[in-house]
Amino acid sequence: MLDIPVELCVQTRRVKCPDCGVKTEAISWIAPYARITNRLKSYIEKLLPLLPIKHISELTNVHWHTVKQIDKQRLKRVVPPVHWSDLRQLVMDEFAIFKGHRYATVIADAQTHQVLWVGMGRSRKDIRPFF
Repeated sequence: MLDIPVELCVQTRRVKCPDCGVKTEAISWIAPYARITNRLKSYIEKLLPLLPIKHISELTNVHWHTVKQIDKQRLKRVVPPVHWSDLRQLVMDEFAIFKGHRYATVIADAQTHQVLWVGMGRSRKDIRPFF
């Protein structure tokens, strides 16, 4: 809070049930086994379309891999699933990854412009995994 590290120690109740075993009290503001609160996760999700993962990690003091996992979960919710039966026309393009001769290939649906696949390289053998 305000650039001061905060660590919360929250005690939860544990009940031993003879039928279903040990049960732990649920906390509404944190997901089970999560190390960040739902509010911080929501804040990070709002920053993801605006900033690179590295910058969000530095801004929030949350590890890069944690931010990346939050981004993957967000993308699974936001990006619609591909309807393979509706595909009629594909477009393919290549782009440079770094300065020099390293390329990647992207394949997309021509009508919806939804990206279907991205792979390293630009040769025929590099795009075979898509087909």
